[in-house]
Amino acid sequence: MKIFKLFLIAIFSLSLAGCPTDSSEDNPENYIKVTNSSSEDIFIHITMNNEVVNADYFNEKPTKLIMVNQTFSNGLSDYFFNDNKKLWILLYKKSTIDNNTWTQIQDNNLFDKRYELTLGEVETFNYNIVYNGN
Repeated sequence: MKIFKLFLIAIFSLSLAGCPTDSSEDNPENYIKVTNSSSEDIFIHITMNNEVVNADYFNEKPTKLIMVNQTFSNGLSDYFFNDNKKLWILLYKKSTIDNNTWTQIQDNNLFDKRYELTLGEVETFNYNIVYNGN
């Protein structure tokens, strides 16, 4: 009988260990969406920071591609904006990435669009940004 009870306790413990948690990293409150309505594919860098973010902030060129008429989505929780942090989004046209080295892009800040957004501004946009190429 003791073995049976130990077996049940072990099974119960293992089943609890496998239950999902409700952390905001796993379940963000919202999603920021960036839609590419331009005529060219774009690459995106996205980060939170309380200082100005330029291309040289990132060690490597962006790898996240947003094709024409496609939408990129990234989890975003309100607490990300603590300590006066802002959401920084840098967009690069594919031609900018193809025609320049990453060092040239960093040295000359050759991003095609930069967004610097507070939580209030993101809420005003309803968590949706549409990039039209300008």
